[in-house]
Amino acid sequence: MKESNRDFYWRNATASDTNCKMIGWKFGAANIVLSGIVVCNISGTGQVNLNNLPNNIPTNGTIEKLLIPEMHTIDREKIEHSNPNTPFRSHFSLPVMQKDKIIGHLYMGNAIEVAYNMAAPCCLHRGHKGYRLYWAYTENACTTRVFEKRTGATFSGEEKETTEEYDLDFKPGLNFIKTEIIENYGTDQFKTKKHKVVSKMPSNAKYFFWKN
Repeated sequence: MKESNRDFYWRNATASDTNCKMIGWKFGAANIVLSGIVVCNISGTGQVNLNNLPNNIPTNGTIEKLLIPEMHTIDREKIEHSNPNTPFRSHFSLPVMQKDKIIGHLYMGNAIEVAYNMAAPCCLHRGHKGYRLYWAYTENACTTRVFEKRTGATFSGEEKETTEEYDLDFKPGLNFIKTEIIENYGTDQFKTKKHKVVSKMPSNAKYFFWKN
């Protein structure tokens, strides 16, 4: 039997409401890990407590080298960093652990399709509307700017123009990056995608947990 589009995205997935409580949570209490350190938790009833993230985390390179795997679609010579050598680290998801075992990963966004697509290299081109959020740490303030238009073929073989923009203003410490599909040509390809730093989790954002 062919897997439906809904089944594809919701396979092994659990979502929260906008009050950060996982709906139908049945995995018990668990810890949330950031850069190898237990920082927060999910209660036995599914309440996500992610309010005490650290001010500093270990970095593994500079923002010029490590900012966003999606950048492979963009000519790096066009990317403008105000502080290219600032230490940087990003986390597209956070491991969820019980008894030193990772049971799954936690993601953020307002649509499960976008949260999944933006985390999977195979699906970065897809055009489901909505946004995902992820965590990014910079040791120093930095702005990153790039605007790219390009033409590519859809699955139907049509040539379509897409626009991708990075308009990022990082403050020192942990930041939320919001990646949003604003326009699309249908679910097979985005038309306009924008990346922006937001100061806090938007009111309509949810957590998504994918079980291993």
